[in-house]
Amino acid sequence: MKKIAGFIVAFRNIFLLLFVGIAIFCVWGMTQASVEYDISKYLSEKTDTRQAIDIMADEFPSFGMSQILIRNISFEKADALASEIKELKGVKSLTFENKTDYYKDSCALFDISFEGTSDDEESEAAYHKIQEMLAPYDAMYASELDESFADVLSEEVGYVMILAAAIILAVLLFTSKSFADVIVFLFTFAMAALLNLGTNFLLGPISYISNTVCTILQLALAIDYAIIFSHRFAEEKEKGKDNLLALTDSLAKSIVEVSSSSLTTIAGLFALTTMSFKLGADLGFVLAKSILCSMATVFLFMPGIMMACSKIIDKTKHKNLVPRIDFVGKAVVKLRYVILAVFVCAVGAATYFSFNVDYSYNPSSISTSRPATTTIAKREVEKIFGYNSQFVILMKGRDYDRQREVLNMVEAHSDIKSAMGIANIEIERNGVKYYLTDKINYKEFSQLLSASNSIGDAVYTAYASFSKDTMEDSLRETALYEMNKDIYRVSLIDLFDCAVSQDDFILAYIGDDDDLKDTYENIRDLIGEAEDQLVGENYSRLVFAMDCPVEGEKTFSLIKTLYDEVKKDYPEAIFAGDSMSAYDMNESFSSDNIKVSLFTILFVFLILLFTFSSFALPAILTITIQGAIFINFSYYFITGTNVFFFVYLLICAIQMGATIDYAIVMTNRFNDLKEVVGKKEAVITAVSDAFPTIITSGLIMSAAGALIGMFVSEPLISTMGICLSRGVIVSIICVMIVLPALLYVGDWLISKTKFKFKLLSIF
Repeated sequence: MKKIAGFIVAFRNIFLLLFVGIAIFCVWGMTQASVEYDISKYLSEKTDTRQAIDIMADEFPSFGMSQILIRNISFEKADALASEIKELKGVKSLTFENKTDYYKDSCALFDISFEGTSDDEESEAAYHKIQEMLAPYDAMYASELDESFADVLSEEVGYVMILAAAIILAVLLFTSKSFADVIVFLFTFAMAALLNLGTNFLLGPISYISNTVCTILQLALAIDYAIIFSHRFAEEKEKGKDNLLALTDSLAKSIVEVSSSSLTTIAGLFALTTMSFKLGADLGFVLAKSILCSMATVFLFMPGIMMACSKIIDKTKHKNLVPRIDFVGKAVVKLRYVILAVFVCAVGAATYFSFNVDYSYNPSSISTSRPATTTIAKREVEKIFGYNSQFVILMKGRDYDRQREVLNMVEAHSDIKSAMGIANIEIERNGVKYYLTDKINYKEFSQLLSASNSIGDAVYTAYASFSKDTMEDSLRETALYEMNKDIYRVSLIDLFDCAVSQDDFILAYIGDDDDLKDTYENIRDLIGEAEDQLVGENYSRLVFAMDCPVEGEKTFSLIKTLYDEVKKDYPEAIFAGDSMSAYDMNESFSSDNIKVSLFTILFVFLILLFTFSSFALPAILTITIQGAIFINFSYYFITGTNVFFFVYLLICAIQMGATIDYAIVMTNRFNDLKEVVGKKEAVITAVSDAFPTIITSGLIMSAAGALIGMFVSEPLISTMGICLSRGVIVSIICVMIVLPALLYVGDWLISKTKFKFKLLSIF
């Protein structure tokens, strides 16, 4: 290892130039990275939701949608406002009726669809105009067109980074051995962060979660690599070595120490990649890459920076500002059995609590102290008007009879509020009612239009002439119609599909009859809009609304019942929607939870096994951190709040992989000292000696998590930050108090389970 370190130190200036070139490439690479904001796209490709997302993206247009709740308003005034809004440019449709679904307790609910997507300029202009119109009213907005989610997130994360940098700077100044060390740390981390961000595009689109928290977590997870190297350099210089020799020796020792430490973190992150929910792999790979980038930067870039700053490092040395805490170690030795008894009881209760936590599977359902304005509006709408959770069933082809059977089957359930498909949309005119898919003859069509039979005959003649692809087929179809006019039937949807292509001909035949023209155009537009939303090139879409929350036991039970019923007779049907996505995530959670937990513990245990050459010691360390994890998540049970399932899986992996390092630091100190001063003094000294390293890394990680939780409004990311912050604090307490007691009491077992022969170690 010393030869490798010597090579790096000898060519440190070349490595500096190399990193400058890499930095330029990474600046370009950052512009190439793409971000995915729909986490349901990370579901397994085998799930209905994942299949449906691709189909709907290809075959159905997407329109910006908004729900607006106006409180303390009369129906007449709300109706007048709705009429004004309908006329705005960019507004496609507005639904508001004198029904309890839209007006109740002096509250009006507008369902608005815009002409373009949620980021379309015309749609955004219309939305802002609506906000201006409703400014004098008590209005709440649940809209896709509120401030850009990406822009808001970017602004919040930028703010978090500034605050995190300030806190980290303060922590490093307090715990460093030289004020100039902080300059080295900042240069090193900036390069590591740039290296990671600039290579994200190599992984393809990454999730907004990875993109948001990666840099902050990279700082929290990897800053101690630079601290370890810096402290080693200071120790070697204290031995009287010159800068080059001290740098070489400290780098050689740091490579081994940092590599072994980082493996536990990477192991925890790698466990995430085993999830069937591919968001785990996304975050696992991005964060693991960040650890590798940090290691490469510390090993190859930092030596050149340290040598360049060596004089100023010497000039700005200061006394150790971190106090010794021998009193903690003495208390641990004295109260060791009490500490262990309390820990066992606490972990036992926390384990039960953790297994009974209420998990959420839709970000809008997450319990958070800072819900987004859209979430607040949605919850207020649900409180007044009840639930209206939508889901979709896609059916291949245009077999309208089968579609109507599915619509009727699903609508028969009492919790289904509405069912809409092209096969059950009705047109009613002049006391005559038809489904769009009903087949009628030309006389019935004329009656529907309130037109003479000659008008209907002209439309049907046009259909017969133009509905076929070849001239021969068209002539045959026309002859068939002429011979069987009274029994020749065509569905309204097929009739208008063809008629639209011959619109000029039809309208010319209608002539100056404005009423007839309006009727024809209204039916044509109704069918056109219905087809845009419900009929694709290969699939038809059936849309349902449930009187259930977007997720929960009742919702999942209904989804499962419908899924089984529909799939039994129509196996080709594909379910989709927020509730179905939550259902799929719920189904995958159990297996993912087992896999992530087992793989994390297994990987970490094996690394510790080869690190310490003892069977008992890895178990003690793993139990300590796993106990801290259970205590962390018992919070949600005790407070009666929920946690997003992915947050649970992610924090389990990160808390185990990252904070086990604290346990390793404590154990190494204890093992080095016990042969010299005995167990009792070893515990007391180890607690005090390990404190600066643990508190530095722990405070940085905890502060980073807390800042994410406090200043990021996105609930998934916010709860992730708070949970990580709390978990790190719990781990620090367990490592500083419980682990020393375990090491003291269990030392005899550790000694007995040492390997009788030395295994080949990679460390």
